Amino acid sequence: MRIRSRALPLIAAVALVAAACNNGEDLVDDDVDEVEDTDDVEDEDAPDDDAIEDDDDAVDEDDGVEDEDAATDDAPSAGAAGDDNLAVAESELGEHLVDGEGMTLYIRILDEDGEPGCLGDCAPVWPALASEGEPTGDEGVDEDLLDTVERDDGITQVTYDGHPLYLFVSDQEPGDTRGQEVADLWFVIGPDGEPIGDLPDDEELEELEELEEAEEEG
Repeated sequence: MRIRSRALPLIAAVALVAAACNNGEDLVDDDVDEVEDTDDVEDEDAPDDDAIEDDDDAVDEDDGVEDEDAATDDAPSAGAAGDDNLAVAESELGEHLVDGEGMTLYIRILDEDGEPGCLGDCAPVWPALASEGEPTGDEGVDEDLLDTVERDDGITQVTYDGHPLYLFVSDQEPGDTRGQEVADLWFVIGPDGEPIGDLPDDEELEELEELEEAEEEG
């Protein structure tokens, strides 16, 4: 009986220790579960990496659109050039019109009724003398002969005595007249409004017109 009385307290102590251990493990498990739950919440709140990259791509695309628009605004038209304040220059060809930068101006003898005929692929080679307002002229220029015409490509082109005025892409500096009599179509123009040079006669002019029509049809 004494042995049993001593064993009972010992058994009770062991039971208490075991219970304490189990409770401790349960507490640890509960803490781990809480930590995992917290991580899940943080993961839900954290922004998705793919979403961030998509947002960055969207920003880059917007920047690209803005840059493209800016470049478009700044880019000059390929078919227009020059300074619409006309002047008179003198060369081996005599007195003829130049733009405000001293670049030689030309007319195209197949332009009828003041309608520009150099459009499309022709325009970058023979840019129109463009104007954003009223063209003006220095001494020697008859301002009564100055006017403008609206082209099919939207450019407002300066005319002189009814002739649409052009520049030539191969003229690199003031005084160049490399466009004179090119293809028997292009001529400098005098301050009186008359073309200067060896102009084609009526028969040659008719042949040039037929050739141009054939090229347009082809």
